[in-house]
Amino acid sequence: MGLLSRWRRGAVENEVQISEEDGIRYLHLGSDTIQSGMRMSDPHELVLSYTRSMLAFLLFAPEPARLVNIGLGGGSLAKWIHRHLAATQQVVLELNPAVITCARTYFHLPRDDKRLLVIEADGAVWVDAHPACCDVIMVDAYDGRAHAAELATPAFYASA
Repeated sequence: MGLLSRWRRGAVENEVQISEEDGIRYLHLGSDTIQSGMRMSDPHELVLSYTRSMLAFLLFAPEPARLVNIGLGGGSLAKWIHRHLAATQQVVLELNPAVITCARTYFHLPRDDKRLLVIEADGAVWVDAHPACCDVIMVDAYDGRAHAAELATPAFYASA
């Protein structure tokens, strides 16, 4: 796997790193775990199977008016929603400003517009402060090892 940014021994947790292999660019956060993937020849394709499965909500809410996505990564889901759900306004919440910069610079995340707003914020805190904010909440927040624990609590689900 060719690295665009060098791995460092003892990499800092949540440090943004990028690699490429076989025409796919990957995002990593302080480990070799793949957080996001983008096919260079088709930046809007959902390369990772888990991102495709996250769209299962469309079976129940095929045209959400407002959607909140917690966790940006490379922006695969945000790009797909922006392209394919033209009537959906989405807010993407990302805690790590370096991830936002990386998604915009290396993963073709569109600029904010009337349908896409990327905010540097803690998703659990933001959702708690914005009741009835949306029709759909997508939780896709991970650190370099696991799902963000704050987003898997009874308190978070009660807020959501």
